[in-house]
Amino acid sequence: MCVFINFMAGGILPNVIYFLQNIPVKPAVLGDSMRWWFVWIPSFCVGEGLTFSSTYKELNLARTGINSAPGNHKVPMINTDIYAWVNLSANYMCMIGIAVVSLLALWLIESGLLRRCANCSFCKGKGSTRDFDLDSDVVAEEERL
Repeated sequence: MCVFINFMAGGILPNVIYFLQNIPVKPAVLGDSMRWWFVWIPSFCVGEGLTFSSTYKELNLARTGINSAPGNHKVPMINTDIYAWVNLSANYMCMIGIAVVSLLALWLIESGLLRRCANCSFCKGKGSTRDFDLDSDVVAEEERL
């Protein structure tokens, strides 16, 4: 399931957003905003970075053509600075932020600070029941402890 989610987020979603950004008027604006919906998924940031870095010139050219066509088709232009905040720098910062939060959560789990919460429960569990016979050396060890 994890591989499927990462494939969808990193391989499929960036391409869907790229195609939406090429359709005039409302889908282009939707594609621009959908880009920010998924930046909390690191594999999306990687896929979006690969897709955007290889297609930003063509996307800007397509938007120039859409804006110059007759009719009321006006879409915002793409910043051609590839490391601008709205392009790839935000992806980098999101991935770094996710890494920091994940490492802090891992440290919190592994540090033992949450051991006090180990016995917290909303329902009362069953007591320990033994429905089997113990060997004499196990019984002796339990009595020793």
